[in-house]
Amino acid sequence: MTPEAIARIHNSGKRGVIAITGGGSAAIAQLLAVPGASRFLLEARVPYCTAALDEFLGARPEQYCSDRTARAIAMAAYWRATKLAGSDTLDDAGQWIGLGATASLASDRPKRGRHRLHAALQTARYTACVSLTLVSGRRNRADEESLAADLLLAFLADATSSAFDRSQSGPANPGASIRIHPERCEALAQFHASLATDEFLDSEMVQAPAEWTRLLLGQTGRVACEPQGMPESYFARDLPAKRDLPAKLEHVAIQERSATPNNSATPDDSVKHEQSAAATTRTRALFPGAFHPLHAGHRAIARWAAEHLGWAVEFELSIENVDKPPLDFLEIAARAGQFADTGRLWLTRAPTFLAKARLFPNTVFLVGSDTVLRVAVAKYYPDVAARDAAIDEIRKQGCRFLVFGRVANGQFQSLADLDLPPNLAALCDEVPESAFRADISSTEIRRGIANLTEPSASPDELPTRNEPGDR
Repeated sequence: MTPEAIARIHNSGKRGVIAITGGGSAAIAQLLAVPGASRFLLEARVPYCTAALDEFLGARPEQYCSDRTARAIAMAAYWRATKLAGSDTLDDAGQWIGLGATASLASDRPKRGRHRLHAALQTARYTACVSLTLVSGRRNRADEESLAADLLLAFLADATSSAFDRSQSGPANPGASIRIHPERCEALAQFHASLATDEFLDSEMVQAPAEWTRLLLGQTGRVACEPQGMPESYFARDLPAKRDLPAKLEHVAIQERSATPNNSATPDDSVKHEQSAAATTRTRALFPGAFHPLHAGHRAIARWAAEHLGWAVEFELSIENVDKPPLDFLEIAARAGQFADTGRLWLTRAPTFLAKARLFPNTVFLVGSDTVLRVAVAKYYPDVAARDAAIDEIRKQGCRFLVFGRVANGQFQSLADLDLPPNLAALCDEVPESAFRADISSTEIRRGIANLTEPSASPDELPTRNEPGDR
């Protein structure tokens, strides 16, 4: 990229953090070689070995070289930019950019699969991702590094020129995943034209609804997503796997709907529940989870709870995790889209059950035995007293846990098998194995999908904690 084009990045009024691993770091050097870089660049990082990337992300990614990991890096970089810039107002936050990239390029070790680079941009208003697939053996490492740097600079040039702030598909379609049209992005168009016909540049982006932006910035606590035209009765009972409903979610901030328990329903004997004053005013059964993906086991739990509690079952997805960067908009769109035929989904920034209880008082949380066990894990609290205080506040908020058994370490684990603090155990009701069991794991589903895609993304080829070699 020419010094003049890089100078336009510096003078764009945007500020950003860049994090690159595996290849393409020459882009950082080129940015710094042109005077005025401090007007744009807040920080640049190269977390090259797996330990460094794990630390940057806060957790080990399932694949180190993938579009999802590039998006996680970009979100971590964006979050770092907002902290360094010291502002989280909507107007100011729109100026911050996180650029993340992960690559698997030519090396002195044999590699499976084609050489590639995944890059992502994160702002308060959109997530954009590009993936470059090269013909292995056509270029040496230096040439692939140069090409990777060219792509990252082109991506950044279009971001700082606000090309991605404008709709890529004509009329605005916030919350929908769309393909980036290179012809509408001058720098990417020039890069794309330089590729051979047998090399590929794939792209995708989501422009966030305003509610998602406010949620990301912490300006609202929750956003409701529900299918358009969903009949009222559908929320309360009977959650079939398929219904003749529109496969589109409407993302809106909505008023609370009154959800009175079905007094004609007889509570199932398999749920032993100590009634309290709070229980008599309970209005919600909420199923929190990552839903990565939403599967038949989740649907079966929701159906069982709706039938036996007689209350509406709603779902909750926290975009924030205690150990990881927030979910990006592409990831939110993908996960929220799974609920088009299921019912209301709440998007929150409530990574702990204490935060969820404050947002949703008088609620029964549907959880697995592995999840309720984590409520008591010491690392999430300063000390035991803080843990007990958090559990006590959950109780005061009128919340309880309906616990479904899960397989852990090859053994089915029910509530009775758990060693919980007495104050937490007092908030839990068990669904016995004889009443419900569904051994389906989201992790295993994702692992099976990964095995069908790119084998070269496996961790055994990546630089390890003690081996900072090429990817």
